[in-house]
Order: sequence, then structure tokens, then C-alpha cells
Amino acid sequence: MASAPALLKVCTLVAVWSRAHAENFLSQRSQVTKEFVEASLLDELAFAASSARIAVIKQELRPMYASLPKNEQGQLEPSSVRYALHRYFVQKHGWYVSGLSPTSGSLTNSSSAAIVADLAPVYLQGLFEKQLHTKGLGLEDLAVFAATLSDLIHSEGVKRLQAVYEVLRLPNGGDASLLNFHLALRGYLATIIIGFDSAVDLTDVNSIYSLEAEAREVYDEYDDLLMWVEDTRHTRHFMDSSHRNPFQKQAGISPDEVDALMHDLYHKFGSLSSIECATAKDRLVDDEYPGTGRVSAAKFYADTKSLLRESVDYLRNIGALDESTPGNPAVIIPNYLSSPSRCMPFSSYFSTCCPDACESVLGHIEELVVEPSADPKRLAEIVSHTPSGTQEAPGRLSDTLVARLDEIAARHDGRVPLHGRLFMQWLHHAYPRECPFPHVSGTINPVTQDEWIEMHDDIDTVLASDAEKELHATGHVSDLLNLGPLPWTDVEELVAEHKVAGKIENGNCLRLIVMVVAVLSFALPLVRGSAVLLSSQLDGKAQINMV
Repeated sequence: MASAPALLKVCTLVAVWSRAHAENFLSQRSQVTKEFVEASLLDELAFAASSARIAVIKQELRPMYASLPKNEQGQLEPSSVRYALHRYFVQKHGWYVSGLSPTSGSLTNSSSAAIVADLAPVYLQGLFEKQLHTKGLGLEDLAVFAATLSDLIHSEGVKRLQAVYEVLRLPNGGDASLLNFHLALRGYLATIIIGFDSAVDLTDVNSIYSLEAEAREVYDEYDDLLMWVEDTRHTRHFMDSSHRNPFQKQAGISPDEVDALMHDLYHKFGSLSSIECATAKDRLVDDEYPGTGRVSAAKFYADTKSLLRESVDYLRNIGALDESTPGNPAVIIPNYLSSPSRCMPFSSYFSTCCPDACESVLGHIEELVVEPSADPKRLAEIVSHTPSGTQEAPGRLSDTLVARLDEIAARHDGRVPLHGRLFMQWLHHAYPRECPFPHVSGTINPVTQDEWIEMHDDIDTVLASDAEKELHATGHVSDLLNLGPLPWTDVEELVAEHKVAGKIENGNCLRLIVMVVAVLSFALPLVRGSAVLLSSQLDGKAQINMV
């Protein structure tokens, strides 16, 4: 939950929200003032040391943080911060937060008092760097960053719901009636499912019903989502009953309950969508070339249970197509499931997508290694004993996999960086159904379905045409011996370079040189004195012998 001061500002902001602003907020990209972002950050920083919430987030981030590459001060660089937060939000909430990709821009030259929500993470990082004098972020800083971003996302949910109240002209003072709350929530959810542009069609209570009909076509589980929200409300109401005054009858739903429900909706919706993702994965795995994490285009297009059967051009663009076997393209299961095609824009800040099944594997490795890199033999031992959702453990790694791990280590002074492209590619070979194939930067440009259509004037859908499906209908390779090996691209890309170890080694070397110089400066006068003394003694002996 957001901190009390942050929620107070949210409530103040909501209280002065006008109808014109509400319509604007629903139909356009959300903007947030830099002042509000800075105030939210300062709130979290002020209570960070004693905050139980920050302590929990630190504990959740600790294993990954310990294994991430650090700068000379032992802190995280910007690329590592974005990488860590991206993984944290995906694993915890199913959020793919805009602005956390390594290619995110900078706002240092922006003079505007407001920023669009998907640039808030970049602006936040700039604030942190200014506070820390560009030394990088530590574990607590990372936890505060995560908490602040969660506060901003939560506040947007509250504002959007309030905007629906305003547009529908529903009273919303004090304890709101349950009927009005349900109407506002349904209008809010329908616009989320269809897309925020549909909010222009939300004009009154009657318009909700037509929007919901469209939402059910887009999202089969729409009614289940409404039921889940209502069940969550009843559960919270029951759990909080011991804290309420039994002599005071509640007429509707309180602002605190609405706030808590919006928190649950934003933070737990990802777990609901993961059920659909698991079903889709099971179907793909059933049709795969055994043990490859790939489904032939023939079987992919033959699956009539799947409503999403995108064109080859779109699959290629999002990096979900393997064309290494000429004439027989195949869909890469983990790349397809984690692509924007399977995402639902849930906020101006994030989309909810399928969970990253590779996270459990990589997270387990990080917990055991607790360093940015590892000895290849140690890694092979860990991975052979690490199960996944579709692979049991212990298992035996192939000679080819073991050799490739040694090859990666040979490029990095005998150690394998855990957060590099080559190791992630190696994990894809070890866990082809869970870990996506990491394409070289710049070779793909993943976009959503809507963005793809906007990029091409000659199409109005991303789905494959009947002619395209027929073209690939006979493209399945029955004899597995005719399939080539999984592709391997010998290109390394690191999240960041680990510099702490190098600094320590250089420091030890310098310390050794200083010690040697000190010893020599002390020893040389003794050597000279001994030489003089010995020389005088020898001269004396020579003189005696000559007499």
C-alpha cells in the first residue's frame, strides 16, 4: 500500500478533479506532474529506514541485487536499475512497466512541468542520481524506487476510477453507494479491456452496456474479473469487520475500501491473466517439436482453439519466429508468450503480460551464486539440479551445453556473467520452453498489435490470412533428424560491467607495490651499510696479510 502522506496527496488531487479533466484523463495518455513524482519519492525516502514495507521489498530484491554487476562504489548503474526493477515487477505483479527498458530515454533536457506516465521511471532515476551525486543505487535505494513507482501507479488507478465517476455524473462523496461503485468500476474495467481510446464512448450509464459487450468479445474472462473484484470486496469487508464500530451501520462502500480494492485490482490482476497464459502454453507445448520449445507454423495455424494466430511478418517482428530451418518457420514458445501480442495495457504505466517462466530458474541461480559471475562447473552443477515448469531435476546437461558454458567463460577470464546475453542464450538452450531466445539488440522491434496496424496502412489486423495459413499448412517437419540445431549467435551483451572486483584487485596490487617499495626503502640502507662494513673489514684483513 502507498504511504499515508502519498495517499493524502492522492485524495487531495482527486477532490479537485473536474469533469473536463476526467474526460481528458480517460481518453489520452496520462500525465503526472514532476512535483508529484518528487513528493512521492521524498515521502518514501523519509520513512525508508523504519518502513516495514521497504524492508519487505528489500528482502525480495536482495538475492537479485547481490548478483547484479556493480560500479566502483559497489552500487547499481542505471542499466542495472532498470533491469532489476523490470524483473521485479514482472515476477511480483505481472507488470511490464514502460520506461524500464534499457533503451529508455532521458528527461534531463525537459523543461515541462509534467511528464507522461511511461517516462516517470526515467525521471525518478534522474532524481535518485541527483540525490546520490551519481554514485549509483544501493539496495535500499532500489526498494524505495520500487515503492515510489508502485505509489504512482496506484494513484493513477484511483484517479481513473474517480474520472469515471465524474464522466457518469455519479455522486461520490463520503461512503459511495455500492450501485454507483459497481457502475463506475464496470465502466472503468470496460475501457481498460477495450483500450483507453474507447473512453470517448463512455458518456453516461447506458453507454456502459455497449462497452461491456465489446469487452466480453476481447476478454472472455470479463465476467469472471467482475466476480473476482466482488469476492475480493466481500473478503476484505469480512477481514476488517473486527476493526469497525459494530454500532455504526455502513451505508455503502467507504473511500478506504475503494482504495484497497483498487490496490488489489492493480497488484493482483496479473495473477488472473496468468491462468490464460498457462493454458496457452500447455497447448503450444503439446504441439512442439519435442524438447525444442518450438511449434511449427503448420501446427500453430492449425490450432483453432487459439483466437490469436498472428501473421508471420508480425511474429518475426516480435522475435517469436525461428527461421533457421529454411522453408519451415517455427514459433518460439517463450518468446511468443512474453511478447507484446499477449499483453493488455492496464495503465499508462504498465501492461499486464504473461509471467516470465525463466525468472524462477534465473532467480534460483542468483540465490545460490550470490555474485555477478560464476565458475562454469559450478553453474553446470546448479542448473542440472534446477527444475522448471516443464523439466524435472536432477538432469544431465549435454556435452554441447557444457562446452558452450566453458566458451562463455573463456571470454570473461574464466567466469560466466549471469546477466549477459550469452548466458541467457545458454539458458534458452537448457530451458527452451521457459527461457526466451535473447535476440541481439536492434535486430527486432517488438510492438503491440495496435502499433503494428498503425505502422502498416495496408492491413487492419495482425492475424494471418486464410491464404497464409494454407501456405504453411504442410510445413511441419515430421522427421526430427531434418531439423537443424537450436540457433546460437556468438554475440555478447552485458547488462553492465562489474567493476568492484577489478577495483579490489587493482587495490591489492597497488598495496603490494607500496609494501615492496617500503621494504626496499628500509632494506637498501641496511644492505649498503653492511656492504661498507664488510668492505672495511676485508681491507683491514688485506693490510694485515700484506705486512
